[in-house]
Amino acid sequence: MGMSSWASCAVLLYLVLLLTPSCPILFLVTALPGNYLAADASTSWTNSLSAPDSVKFDDGSFARIILLSNFSDDSVATACGCGFICNQTCNSHHFAIFSLSYDYYDPDSVNISKSEGPKVVWSANPENPVSINATLQLTSEEGLALKDANGTTVWSTNIGSKSVAGLNFTDVCNLQLLDDKNATVWQSFDHPTDTLVVGQKLVAGQQLTSQGGLFSFSVTRQGFFAYINSNPPQRYLTYTSENTINIQFFKDNLAISSYGPILAWSLASKYFSNRYMRLGADNGHLEVYNVFWGEADNFFSRFIDSCGFPTVCGSYDAKAVVDVFKNPDYENHVISPILDDCRQLAATFQQIQFNHCYRQANRCVDMLARMGAEQELHFLMFNSLPVEVLSAFEDDCTGVYFNRLCPELDVVF
Repeated sequence: MGMSSWASCAVLLYLVLLLTPSCPILFLVTALPGNYLAADASTSWTNSLSAPDSVKFDDGSFARIILLSNFSDDSVATACGCGFICNQTCNSHHFAIFSLSYDYYDPDSVNISKSEGPKVVWSANPENPVSINATLQLTSEEGLALKDANGTTVWSTNIGSKSVAGLNFTDVCNLQLLDDKNATVWQSFDHPTDTLVVGQKLVAGQQLTSQGGLFSFSVTRQGFFAYINSNPPQRYLTYTSENTINIQFFKDNLAISSYGPILAWSLASKYFSNRYMRLGADNGHLEVYNVFWGEADNFFSRFIDSCGFPTVCGSYDAKAVVDVFKNPDYENHVISPILDDCRQLAATFQQIQFNHCYRQANRCVDMLARMGAEQELHFLMFNSLPVEVLSAFEDDCTGVYFNRLCPELDVVF
């Protein structure tokens, strides 16, 4: 076969693969101009562990990559993927955007690094995982629609009467639906979950919610606030700024915009440039990470001391007491007599409940407990609130926040 014949076959093969919406060759996804796919009634993807455009990582997680976008501002080989992803056990699957790395020793390689597991930065269905054989469909009428294997619609972009011409994945991990004039109909940046990517904004009315839902960080017209999502919510960070429009995450700073001057807080970096900002699921921190997910800074530390966070300095000691008190089968020869006395005293009340509450939102009770510990009498009953705790009672009623101060000691039962 002559050289011209080989060239003709190569060009023909390239065109066939390029025009196939669900092309199984991974590197062709990255070669599409602008990481763009046209909306079509037949454009859909199935969540399958055997799909050719899938990657199994060394940590056991799995991803079927639909679109891939390389970061344009770094010399390191990092990227964002968009598609189906499952955790190490693959017992739950999500349609998500996640960070990826190429082989570090060969930045031009099209092979995804399997040693660095993907980290999700956005998910369409964080609380409603789908199963194997779930489908994602792209149409001009609905935009994107995620359906479980049984046909149940789990999530959609809900674009109303707007029409979609195509799907675009930017170099900052923003998934966009565009109309025929390239105007944005919908984008993932407008629906944040627990993470911000460099360049992303949180506008007034939006929030981050940590994985699992324990913490939230919200922006309002009055500033930004962080909460423990209890009932009622308990605020552990407050920054007031009237007429707040948005906050925006940049590599070197976090800026808050209002009708006045823009205020920005510098962010530390570590070894590589900053890329992500995530609300921690286990500690309520707003942590800054570099391109390889190395911790670089904790933004909240500018406003909260080390004991001000909900899960620091024995934050669960009171919860442990409540849990032990409500468990009749708990046995401990040291504290069981005290627990028995407390239970007998509680039984004398007609209506009584014991629930855990962080002391920042319950300073009145905290002060009463301290008074009881310091008094010389064995038992003392008040018919009304002592004068010493009236101000704390009013603060608790109005939701005033105070940082927690506590000694560095462990409480063990």
